[in-house]
Amino acid sequence: MRKPFFITGLPRSRTAWLANLFTTEESVCHHEPARGMGALLMDGWRKSRIGISDASLVLQFAELREQYPDAPWVYVDRDPQQVIKSLVEFLRFNSPGNRISDSQLDSMVRLHLHHAASVQADAVRVLTVRYEVLDDEDAIRGIWAWLLPDGPEFDLDRWQVLRGLNVQQSERRFRELTGGKI
Repeated sequence: MRKPFFITGLPRSRTAWLANLFTTEESVCHHEPARGMGALLMDGWRKSRIGISDASLVLQFAELREQYPDAPWVYVDRDPQQVIKSLVEFLRFNSPGNRISDSQLDSMVRLHLHHAASVQADAVRVLTVRYEVLDDEDAIRGIWAWLLPDGPEFDLDRWQVLRGLNVQQSERRFRELTGGKI
């Protein structure tokens, strides 16, 4: 079995977008698999290169690093204030009746950043990239080479299509067209 790979970062830092990019004919990257499913997914897909992309991976870093010591990681570093702004907008649209206070959001981001420090400190296995560079072809090629050094070859056409997608905007438009039903 080829070694797995992991993508993490603060919520709203394009981990879903990266999971889509790294799902190819030769690899599959699951975005936010159900808790406890990670090991099952790793064991069950022996023919493919497996990745998991999830903000909560920072909470499991030590355990996963021990279980998969050679696995490469990518940590997407996004400005916490931009994360909070994006979360507020996302929650307002997707859960209009569910109010979350600024202090709750701040606490969540601080907890995540506390755990993320150990992830970022492991420069041997973790490539830290800034959120802002995810639109840069050279940066994406570098991430690709880090996570999938044995192939498949970088798919420029796929990246260009995905680069033009705004998942949040697409979801909003879909909800508008379907009357809020997904």
